[in-house]
Amino acid sequence: MILKRAMRAMAAPILGLGVAAVGSGCTSPVQTSQESVIEKTAKTLPFAYDAVLDQFTHMSCTNMPVSTGTSFSTSAYFTYRMGAYNQGGLTLTDSFYTTLRKFKFDQQAEILSASDINTNTVLQLSMRERLNYQNLYLRTGSNPTANQDYWNMLTTLGSAETAQTLVNNPAGSRVKFLRNGNPGGYRLEGSLYFSDNATMVQATRAFLSGGASTSGLITMTFSNGATQARSPADVSETSTVNKSRVVYGRGYAPSFGLPNLSTVPGGNLYSGTTNPYPANVVTAMTETSLDGTQLNPSPDWACPATLQLRIIRAADVGKAGTRCDRKSDPANPSVELKLLRNTLKVEDWYIDLANNCMIPKRSGPDCYGARQDIVYTMGDACSADSAGQSNCVQYASTCYRRN
Repeated sequence: MILKRAMRAMAAPILGLGVAAVGSGCTSPVQTSQESVIEKTAKTLPFAYDAVLDQFTHMSCTNMPVSTGTSFSTSAYFTYRMGAYNQGGLTLTDSFYTTLRKFKFDQQAEILSASDINTNTVLQLSMRERLNYQNLYLRTGSNPTANQDYWNMLTTLGSAETAQTLVNNPAGSRVKFLRNGNPGGYRLEGSLYFSDNATMVQATRAFLSGGASTSGLITMTFSNGATQARSPADVSETSTVNKSRVVYGRGYAPSFGLPNLSTVPGGNLYSGTTNPYPANVVTAMTETSLDGTQLNPSPDWACPATLQLRIIRAADVGKAGTRCDRKSDPANPSVELKLLRNTLKVEDWYIDLANNCMIPKRSGPDCYGARQDIVYTMGDACSADSAGQSNCVQYASTCYRRN
């Protein structure tokens, strides 16, 4: 960040490139236009974006078919949600400021928006194979579906407006939100949906925690609006990197386990050999760079048990084992509640941290679908029926980046 601050301080107008000759009989050389200087510089500008996501939530709901259309609230319910809410966000790389240190801010923005490798660029959240970053994990079929298999975050980068915003962003800070005339604006946040049945949700967890040859990552990549992840090979004719193994962006590997016993009413889980309780909460997270470079400092993620919340159906409040209250947020929320409100919106959920649970505020299809026999007493056995609809208690569990 010190480098960026220094580079911005050095910004200065470009000196005239043509000098008129003095004396009669001499012909003045043709002056190079400012436009041509900007165009020439834009052609050699390196890839300029750097983004960091700082929070991840897994919602283990299994009875919400996406195949019949998302009749449920896609704000309240999801399978995986990631975003930038605290120290994360989007910024320009040090190499951008190094390359353009002699240009004024408005000229830097013009060059950025004129750069072919930096325009028409979209930040994308998806699940991709470890051995081929161009292959997406799909809910079904062979054609990726927007807002289910992948999510385009924020807005398309490279426009004059977004370029101006990024160039003029204060040194040391990152862009998390852009205005678009609507209350929500554009957010650096995305959600993925694999909630049809217990088998489908569990398959995604297995994919994200399997061996290197069979597993994948939650990824934040840069694309041209389709699903191909942009690679150094796309922006340099001399690059020899393998586009399937080297792309711009970050990869996130969550680990999953059983809910922490201290957060469960009654203090125990069913441990029978038949239909064991599913490992449906996220317990750890690691982050890597997809272009092969070392992240320094190494990202440190926390996934505390206090951020594991049982999902209680509104109609079931008061039933045996639920032990959850509808509580309005206090005037001075705790650190934990502030974190949870990033991905579990206040308009969607009541959150009861005393009992580590949450209750939906919206009516309509919910986490448990048509199942009415949810086993909230978690020392008892639960299972999925022949249609894959589970009566096990589901969770929303959250990890956050500490640096």
